[in-house]
Amino acid sequence: MPLSLRGDVIGTLAVQTNQQEPLTFEESQLLQEMTDQIALALESARLFFQTQQALGDTETLYSIIAEMNAAQDYDEILKALSSRTILSQSDQLLVMAVFDQPLSSGKRPEWIIPVAYQAGEGIQVAQRYPVSAFEAIPATLFTDQPVILKDLSADQRLDRISRTLFQSVFQAKSSVILPLMLADQSIGFVQGYFSQEIDFGQDDMQRLSAVTSQAAIAVQSQLLLEQA
Repeated sequence: MPLSLRGDVIGTLAVQTNQQEPLTFEESQLLQEMTDQIALALESARLFFQTQQALGDTETLYSIIAEMNAAQDYDEILKALSSRTILSQSDQLLVMAVFDQPLSSGKRPEWIIPVAYQAGEGIQVAQRYPVSAFEAIPATLFTDQPVILKDLSADQRLDRISRTLFQSVFQAKSSVILPLMLADQSIGFVQGYFSQEIDFGQDDMQRLSAVTSQAAIAVQSQLLLEQA
């Protein structure tokens, strides 16, 4: 029997009997009443679970943001950003970088300057990289939106040099690029490299978007402090 709630079927109830007789009218009515109550109970349990999950996510986000606000340098910002997100799985390399000038619709930076990173054994990070060496198609990797590179071996947005760097030097199979946005400008990005292909779920990306927006503010504060 279907478990229906407000016209939608959310599950089924299966009842078996060893009697080769049809259900009586009273038994059918009883089962119908049961399915109505079960559907309500299931919906209540689902909503309770979602509420608890949302509260847990909110508490986690507040904790991450508090750690970034208290950070004294780029390394602490990166550590807070990665500790309770999918970036914690970036076992090859996790790097935070800034541009030599902010990226916007009318401006393209020339250089990428790493300011903090967590690297696997044997992986070296240069002091700077040219932006033009990464994108086979301009404005496809470094934009105002997160970029997911699930399969580095086949992604056509990478040119030969960046593919070699990501696969051979950084020994990665998947990557994700998260822009550090301030208003309509990107001051840099955070990029994670993974030794295995990763499926980036919607919840993972929503959490990353929330914390990287706060990370951008923390990074900008460090930049202003250095300039001062």
